[in-house]
Amino acid sequence: MTRHSWTTEGERNWLSELIPDFLAAQDNKTTSSFWPRVYQGFAEKFPIAAPTADEIKGADDNQELATRHKKKAIEKVWNVSFY
Repeated sequence: MTRHSWTTEGERNWLSELIPDFLAAQDNKTTSSFWPRVYQGFAEKFPIAAPTADEIKGADDNQELATRHKKKAIEKVWNVSFY
């Protein structure tokens, strides 16, 4: 049985390309400036999917509210605000 990945293949490939930059940031002790660029780049390259019908229904049938809830949930998990 294989493990389920939290990324798509495209996301995984994009993140994998950043490994050399991450290793350099570790060596240079600059990871604190590396991570915000990764989060921002990820958000630009892989925007949040539109809310599902269930998510909209759970937001009182308000698509805009459902979208805001989805963005806030992601920001909470990532502990950043960039959307």
